[in-house]
Amino acid sequence: MLGRIVHYGVDAVVLSALLAGVKRSAGLTIDTERFPDPTSRSVAEKYLGVGEFIFDSTVAAAHASKYFIRSNPTSTAPLPSGIDKFEQPKPASNSWWK
Repeated sequence: MLGRIVHYGVDAVVLSALLAGVKRSAGLTIDTERFPDPTSRSVAEKYLGVGEFIFDSTVAAAHASKYFIRSNPTSTAPLPSGIDKFEQPKPASNSWWK
């Protein structure tokens, strides 16, 4: 039972991060102003905020990693807070696959 609850919680966070990615790439987001109840509106905004945080953290981690490079940037969305610019990392000279 606990495993199922954790699984649904992780699924909810992944869906929220996906919605944050859609917001960043396409500019589309859920219109929480259309929710009639202020409590449900607040819950939805917090839920979407969690996705924004997870998405920003994932982008920052990928940016700091040597295993990711920026190629063919097509998004005009602003960079997440704390990141000034994306730089193409230099390939390591002692790569294990060479």
